[in-house]
Amino acid sequence: MRIFLLASYSVIILSCLAVRADETSNTSPPATALDHIVKMTDQYIQDRHLSLGLGMQQGTLSLSRPGDVAKMTDNGSLSLLINANTAGHLLADWHMRAGGSIALSGDLTATANILGVNKQLLNSADVGTDIGTHVNGGFVAVAPRLSISMGPLYQDSAIYWKYSFAAGLALLHYSGSADFMGSSATGLHSVSTDSVIPAEYFENKWVLSLQRWDIIFNAQSLLSKHQGYQVNYEVFGLGLAYALPF
Repeated sequence: MRIFLLASYSVIILSCLAVRADETSNTSPPATALDHIVKMTDQYIQDRHLSLGLGMQQGTLSLSRPGDVAKMTDNGSLSLLINANTAGHLLADWHMRAGGSIALSGDLTATANILGVNKQLLNSADVGTDIGTHVNGGFVAVAPRLSISMGPLYQDSAIYWKYSFAAGLALLHYSGSADFMGSSATGLHSVSTDSVIPAEYFENKWVLSLQRWDIIFNAQSLLSKHQGYQVNYEVFGLGLAYALPF
């Protein structure tokens, strides 16, 4: 997760440097995103929309407390992508001499995902081993989101890139069995939240938008505590989705 946060900060810094380098010194009002990005892409940036698609994702669940830890993964799987977004609010925009604009916007996003891990991480940090363990469940999350968009990347085309960061709350549930490695809980043990539990939710998303089609790289993280264990569920994925306005 630290790598993706570092990459996110780098994107923001580079974007700011590009803006400063392209600012003009004339006194006339600068062209806004309504003249550039929004001319071709505002209907996609600021519409309320439901994003539906498919992606390859890898989820990793960690349950840990001093002396005991269980880490499980799905080794990557094909998953549905479901995301709802409110209409975005344009917070600031900067015109670039080379054409197009960089726009800063905010909105509210809601997402749902399935939790399904059945491989235990034993000798690798990424590839799990099938030893009969499995934990299944899911989560829903709602979070305010801040986005930086740049475009259009080609003249008279609704093609642009966007980076966004969201932090909010989620409801998480799961049940199954895990193999705890430690001094007191070695071996298979039943794990369950019984009902939904609250969790902190974080999301980093990089999107290349082609009209209403989005190529998405997504990193999600949920943090919670249950029965004395620190719960951490992370999802990394690459997918293709279509935005349906509503």
